[in-house]
Amino acid sequence: MARLTNYRRAVRRPHEDHRRLPVIFNDYMNTLMGDPTTDRLAPLITAAARAGAEYFCTDSGWYSELGENWWDTVGAWTPSQSRFPNGLTEVLELIRAEGMVAGLWLEPEVIGVHSPVSRQLPSGAFFSRNGERVVEQGRYHLDFSRPAAGEYLDRVVDFLVEDLGVGYLKMDYNMNVGPGTETGGRLSSGQERLVAGAINVYKQIRPDLAAAAPFWPLGLPGWTDPWVALGMRARSATYVVVWHRARAGDTLGAGDGAGPAEMVLPVPHLRDVPAGPELLYPKTAGAEAHWSAAGELTVALPRTPSACLIRLATQEATG
Repeated sequence: MARLTNYRRAVRRPHEDHRRLPVIFNDYMNTLMGDPTTDRLAPLITAAARAGAEYFCTDSGWYSELGENWWDTVGAWTPSQSRFPNGLTEVLELIRAEGMVAGLWLEPEVIGVHSPVSRQLPSGAFFSRNGERVVEQGRYHLDFSRPAAGEYLDRVVDFLVEDLGVGYLKMDYNMNVGPGTETGGRLSSGQERLVAGAINVYKQIRPDLAAAAPFWPLGLPGWTDPWVALGMRARSATYVVVWHRARAGDTLGAGDGAGPAEMVLPVPHLRDVPAGPELLYPKTAGAEAHWSAAGELTVALPRTPSACLIRLATQEATG
């Protein structure tokens, strides 16, 4: 467990908070439960500072008007006027006057179905399936691959940090929307041809696969191995799938840093057997394959990441 902990710390983005470990008071659990007002927050701010808190975070509800459901009206991220008659800045100044950093709760990826923002943003800014926005517990989920979603959130954070002077954002994620959006997923004509080609090749070889036995020419793969190979030994042919993968930090499309551009794969059960390699898929991978009587298949895949399926046609006996 100590090694796992050290690993997590090593891969985490460095931040001063991870060293200082500040004391943060949050007003949600066991206190205001999403129903803050200036009058309710003021004594909490004083008490938190007296107890030694260094940050004070006003949780959910700070943007909803009194009597509104803070859950499905979320999205505009502008302070409630009825909760803070003199403005939320009055509360934030109280926090700073007590020597604490002022924080606010933010759930950046959601827009409530009753939020005006749900009508202001284009439909393409939300997760969609079957032509309809995905709704989960009265909320929509933003699709940050769409410029409108990113631009909206930029404006929100600019307002909170630059205009209100918020120094801490507590971010929640309360959605469970499944695999995501179908928007922009509908394939290009070239991608459709690749998928159709793969299915066609599979239909050709599936009679062999039902009784084939697996083998791993390079041994069982490691998590970061640049070359991975899986073989399937059938009665009249042997199939080999080869992947040339980029390592972390490699430039996609370049072989540098991902090992050699070709790999020799031992296929010992075909030693001294004439086996002409045939590239089955994809024809556009730029792959080359050569067979030697020593039972070795040399595969060249100059680009990373890339992969190919090769058939070694033989008439070997079973057993």
